Amino acid sequence: MVERLRARHEWLDHLVRAGARYTERHGNHYAAAITFFSVLSIVPLLMIGFAVAGYVLFFNPDLLAELQQGISENVPPGLGEIINPIIDQAIASRTAVGVIGLLGALYSGIGWMSNLREALSEQWAQVSVPPALPKRMLFDLLTLGGLGLALVGSFAITGVVAGFAETLLHLVGLGDEGWARFLLGILGFLLGLLANWLIFLWVIARLPREHATLRSAAKARSWVPLDSKCSRS
Repeated sequence: MVERLRARHEWLDHLVRAGARYTERHGNHYAAAITFFSVLSIVPLLMIGFAVAGYVLFFNPDLLAELQQGISENVPPGLGEIINPIIDQAIASRTAVGVIGLLGALYSGIGWMSNLREALSEQWAQVSVPPALPKRMLFDLLTLGGLGLALVGSFAITGVVAGFAETLLHLVGLGDEGWARFLLGILGFLLGLLANWLIFLWVIARLPREHATLRSAAKARSWVPLDSKCSRS
């Protein structure tokens, strides 16, 4: 019955073949590796955040004094005398914490990107030989930076367009209309969806070791050379 349904409905056949491809190409193993490096990056990112906060407090003595005073007033008596020296020590160690966090973030980020690229290459049934380790690490680092910039850019563009649309509503006198704000919310959602779809399209097509065409990535169909001919898989 399943085979008859697959023969009748192309979308069902496509879905079943996608699931089979994911399993045959070790998708679960690569997903576990990507998840591992994602979790591993949390600690160094927190360390970088603490280092940034340390620099902010170091260059703003008034803010530091206000923070320590607030701690002393809101914690049980005597506990502030324990916490405030810890804050001073953390601020004094901000550079070391930031450097260690940055190195850890680079390691986990490169590992995350490397496994993502290998996973996509495997799903595209590519058998290309990866480049040498230094070259591969450099490419993965540059790709990671480009992906980060693309994500930041998509959020920024969505926010700017939504802000411009809201300003335009006020200019035409529809800023307080519920239906207009509802349509504006739908517009922002659609713009965000489109921006993220374009990013995922770029990831699926350009991150594998051998680039795929955008058309194949958009349709989720791969064309693999076989005996000098092309067969769909």
